[in-house]
Amino acid sequence: MLLLFALPAEAREQRAWVKSIPDAAAWKIYSKSVSSDELGKFIIDLKTNDIYFIDVNTFNIHADFVLGVLLKKAWTAENVREYNKNYEREKPKFILGYITHHVKIDKWSFAFWEGDKIGPADIIRARKRLEDTFFRKALPFRPDSPMQLKVAVDVKKQGVPVITNDQIYKAADYQAFNKGRAVGKLRIVPVGTPYDALTFERHEIVLLQESYPDITPVAGILATTFSTPLSHVNLRANAWGIPNAGDKKAREKFGKLEGKIVYYEVTETKIVLREATPAEIKELEGKLLDRKTVRLPPAQIDNPKFAMLTRMRAKDAVIYGTKSANLGEIVTANLEGVNVPAGFGVPFFYYVQHMRANGLDKKVEALLADPKFKTDAAWRKSALETLREAIKAAPIDQASLDAIYKRVKLKLGGKGVFVRSSTNAEDLAGFNGAGLYDTVANVVGKKPIGEAMKVVWASVWNLRAVDAREAFG
Repeated sequence: MLLLFALPAEAREQRAWVKSIPDAAAWKIYSKSVSSDELGKFIIDLKTNDIYFIDVNTFNIHADFVLGVLLKKAWTAENVREYNKNYEREKPKFILGYITHHVKIDKWSFAFWEGDKIGPADIIRARKRLEDTFFRKALPFRPDSPMQLKVAVDVKKQGVPVITNDQIYKAADYQAFNKGRAVGKLRIVPVGTPYDALTFERHEIVLLQESYPDITPVAGILATTFSTPLSHVNLRANAWGIPNAGDKKAREKFGKLEGKIVYYEVTETKIVLREATPAEIKELEGKLLDRKTVRLPPAQIDNPKFAMLTRMRAKDAVIYGTKSANLGEIVTANLEGVNVPAGFGVPFFYYVQHMRANGLDKKVEALLADPKFKTDAAWRKSALETLREAIKAAPIDQASLDAIYKRVKLKLGGKGVFVRSSTNAEDLAGFNGAGLYDTVANVVGKKPIGEAMKVVWASVWNLRAVDAREAFG
């Protein structure tokens, strides 16, 4: 079910983050291409002034790294609420930023999520840290919202150069972020809807009138607020391959279609949004009945043996999960410049043992059998949170924990380990599962390892993980 990595400080930095980007080669490793841009992310700890350039190919959004690595907390509603306070004007712990190379015009910028209420002092502080740690100097600040545009006036007076989205993307009422077509039920999210209250169905086409830090899988997205290809929601849409566009007048143009089954198409120059024809509705019904499926490797749950990565091969995915098995193949390949920290796989046996011993398998069966699980998104969200808390609260088998910790001391020196997911529903062809499950970093000691294992086991039932698995059959 999960994998334990022994990661000394230098190895942890190389895999998950670095404290500086000294050259273009390092930028290539820790950034990724999105549309025509190259995107990197940084986090500044306000207490220590440490900066982390995170691997955006491993961590889809800042929250994945902050909660999983820096704070070592599970993805719960309460923890996400606390994390989101870092987007307020007065930030309790972190500055969360982006660096973008706008390849088409060969310009660079640093920026913040459009919903971030960051003030001048934190923008200037971020730029100073970037000057010390990033290979491109004199980065301009790129405001991403009307509020940030006002703040930009102040920081410009204090010597920080500013580049606007209009200069980069050109002013336009219409923006095509991800071209494509979909048929689904149009849902208009009212202004003022809090992020915590957002729950969506997979077949919905949603019209958003505000910026949100994340979204669960949907069939299509249309937004009325200005955005960029690099916003959180746009990155999700890009990963899901769904039509996604911005139109400042979308509410006025398409409001009458709310609640109806619609045809939605995004092209380079325009949106088509209209009532679906009977044939298109039939097409949607067919897709709901016959969704794209990803074949999962079968799971062997009767094998209690641990295995080092050096002993694992692809065939062992049925025992230890695809991530463990894939890493075993990488270790065996001994590729130049690819360093995989020592680690071992904990088989599915122990997850099943934990669930059965505490009656949690019956809770899962009842949950999945309830019709509301598929038809009521709000109920599903609440029920899954209750299940995760039950998994974490249940006592772990002491003999099993003793055996796992003995292996940590024997094979990994008893030092800090990463406790990571390795399921049979990730790292698959057509479904990589990136960012769905939780990781607990730098765990030391037997009891903390037991608690971390339960956090990772519980994350199998994260809302975003369940929705993503359901979307891919």
